[in-house]
Amino acid sequence: MHLYVLSFLAVVALAASLFIGYTQPFQFKDNGTGPDYRPSAGISGALMMVAIVALSLVIAT
Repeated sequence: MHLYVLSFLAVVALAASLFIGYTQPFQFKDNGTGPDYRPSAGISGALMMVAIVALSLVIAT
């Protein structure tokens, strides 16, 4: 049962991460002084980490 939950969590986290990356892409500043850090990049990265950990747990069991 927990494998289904972990698999579902991984799929949802991966889909959410890809959705955030698609709707709010990482962009550089207009004046070229460096990257424009957006909270969406951190959220997308955190969701991707959740997906990777959940998939790793599914594969390990």
